[in-house]
Amino acid sequence: MSKTIRAVLLPNMNSVLIALIAQVVGFENGVGLLNDRGKMIGWIDIPAQDPELRQNQFERVLGEFNAILNDPRHAQQPDYAHLNEEGAA
Repeated sequence: MSKTIRAVLLPNMNSVLIALIAQVVGFENGVGLLNDRGKMIGWIDIPAQDPELRQNQFERVLGEFNAILNDPRHAQQPDYAHLNEEGAA
């Protein structure tokens, strides 16, 4: 049985409490984590330059956080390895 996590670790080694995340928003250069007042409390940079790979990275990050917010009791730390796949598309 896995232990329930209370915070997610971001690629920049900051952590954010899951309970504080109200909204996950895609911006031009990355994904922002917003609290219930719309204040940004976390940022995930999307570094890819290739449009197709960039879109895939956005979708994966947004999907992982959607899963976390919809079922925080079974949340797992996001895997950001795909953000380093610059030329893999």
